[in-house]
Amino acid sequence: MIDKAYQLTSLLNSDTSDDFKRFLVENKIDMELPTPDEDLFVLSEGMTCVAVGKLRYKADLSHQKAHLETYVLDNTNPIRHKRELIRWLLTEARKKEIAQVSILCPMQDETSQKLFEKMGARLEKNIENQQLYWFDLLQQNSCRYSIKAVIIKDNALLVERCDYGRGAFSKLPGGGQQWGETIKEALVRECKEELGITVIPEGLLFIRDYIAKNHPDALASQRFHQVELMFWCHVADFSMLGKGAAPDGVNQEIDWIPLDQLGKSDFYPKALIPYLQNISPEAQTVYLGDVN
Repeated sequence: MIDKAYQLTSLLNSDTSDDFKRFLVENKIDMELPTPDEDLFVLSEGMTCVAVGKLRYKADLSHQKAHLETYVLDNTNPIRHKRELIRWLLTEARKKEIAQVSILCPMQDETSQKLFEKMGARLEKNIENQQLYWFDLLQQNSCRYSIKAVIIKDNALLVERCDYGRGAFSKLPGGGQQWGETIKEALVRECKEELGITVIPEGLLFIRDYIAKNHPDALASQRFHQVELMFWCHVADFSMLGKGAAPDGVNQEIDWIPLDQLGKSDFYPKALIPYLQNISPEAQTVYLGDVN
């Protein structure tokens, strides 16, 4: 039985940090030490270290997605140690209210693949010679409102290109409504945080459902349901564009996509593109349905 599990985040700031760094080098563990967006753990039996794992959750600013890295040192019980380490890391992820955790596995490692599936992970896709698995940690069905801004200037659409740890794509700026604020207040706040500009929401153009379980290629938890409200927005001053205090996702980029180029771009949802290319601020609100 594994009788000890050490969270090394605090130890790294103590006198033992040099010993631990030396331990990583001596055991040829290719692992960077944790940042404030990571937690590092060691599993041991008695005084012997048997496995090291890292929980990275910087793929999404809201910590809704994370990634596991595991390094098993004791070859006598590698699968048992990997299973215990993953259980520990998933427990910590739930404490941080992380909804999804990914882990990569070599294609030839069928034993680990069976372990992940037995623990509830689902295979998403192959990446070169590895397979990407996801653990869905949502404990109950989740439905949220997300308020989006349609900002057009010189026949080009303002978009955010974001990467939540599963590939970059472009989308409308905006985000989730918080308790106690109106829909329009939420949109103004989100655009100020993400883009740095002040928007004036005007007409409601589109309503979209996104129910992840209905989309085979869904990148969200199968319990996830988002309702998106998209408003035509006026912007009087673009001078602060790109200076938002809280960009959305990792390495957010801000771009203008010409309307006639949307179909060839990485913009999502694709179902919205025909409407955007024939847009009018005076048009009636369109319900798009459950589309991607």
